[in-house]
Amino acid sequence: LASRSGELLDGPLSVTLRFRLPRPKSHFGKAGGLLSSAPVFPSSAPDIDKLARAFLDALTGVVWHDDAQVARLLAIKDFALRWEQPGVGVSIAERLP
Repeated sequence: LASRSGELLDGPLSVTLRFRLPRPKSHFGKAGGLLSSAPVFPSSAPDIDKLARAFLDALTGVVWHDDAQVARLLAIKDFALRWEQPGVGVSIAERLP
C-alpha cells in the first residue's frame, strides 16, 4: 500500500478500516453450517482500537507523514464471510467533506 504518486500524503485524511477476522471452528456444526448460537460480530480480542492503532502506525512514513493527519477514522471488526479472505480492507480519502 502506497500513495499513487509515490509521495507521502499531506493534509487531513479520512481512513476507513474493515478488519475481517476468521470465524473460530466452534462457530460451525458437524455438517459445516454456521450454528444459530454463533455471534454475528466478534466481541473478543483483538481490540479494535489496538488493531487500528497498529495499522495507522505501520503506514506512518509509508503512506502519510504522521498518523496525526488522520482526522476521521472508521474502524469495523467483522467476521469474514465464507467467500472473503480474512484481512483488512482500507479506504483513504484526502478530501474531507
